Amino acid sequence: MTLSPLDGASPNVLGVRAELPPHAPTPSAPFGEGPEIALLKLDAEDAAAHTLVLAVQPVFSRPAARTGEARRFPLEHGPSVAILEWGTGAETTSAEIDIGKGILCTVAASTVVLRGRNDGGVMLAPALINEFGESVAARKIDPNPAPQLVVASIQGVGTRAAALPTTRTFFRAHLPPGETVTFPVPPFAAAMRVMAAPAGASLLLLVLDGTTSANALTAIPLPPVPASVPLPPLADSVRLENTGAAVIQFLQLQFLLAL
Repeated sequence: MTLSPLDGASPNVLGVRAELPPHAPTPSAPFGEGPEIALLKLDAEDAAAHTLVLAVQPVFSRPAARTGEARRFPLEHGPSVAILEWGTGAETTSAEIDIGKGILCTVAASTVVLRGRNDGGVMLAPALINEFGESVAARKIDPNPAPQLVVASIQGVGTRAAALPTTRTFFRAHLPPGETVTFPVPPFAAAMRVMAAPAGASLLLLVLDGTTSANALTAIPLPPVPASVPLPPLADSVRLENTGAAVIQFLQLQFLLAL
């Protein structure tokens, strides 16, 4: 008889409501990722590996809707990320996944550890020093970083196709003409999407390998912006250069994960 992994002898945490604090700034580290907070833990025998369905969602304040309008679900703080580690106990692998407004993912494993992190204190835009005018201070993704409540649970054993792809997203604001920004390619990334404001911003997208010479594996001028760009297996980082004449106010690079 095959036991359910939910019957494991080790102490398991199958559902939780937790607070994800942002980075605590210091003079030497004013920006950064928040601490990783334990959410779920499942440790069963290797022979009991099953397909498990996991759910993570932020807790919404759900303000009352104005007359005639639909109720909104604003994210008060963040963005938040789920760090998922899974395997057979002897060997595990891991991935970072956007929590966004909620994720539902499926893994085959007998060991699962899920942690959460609040990235609201990560730098969104560096400081701008203007010798002939007003300088602009560096900015965080969350203008007022504060803890974000989340709920997480292992929904059960069995198969359920994910309704949406899992993603890992990076952000940048205020990219002047001629300047570049580089983002790391996360584990399990299979493709990516680029979103920029204002619409029609001119960019050169370079997918680089991990060698010291950083060879360009893919070079794509934007626009037009493709729906998604497949990533080659050796992709290590993505560099975006503002090739236009105006400042790009906001950039979002979203990686689609093969999970």
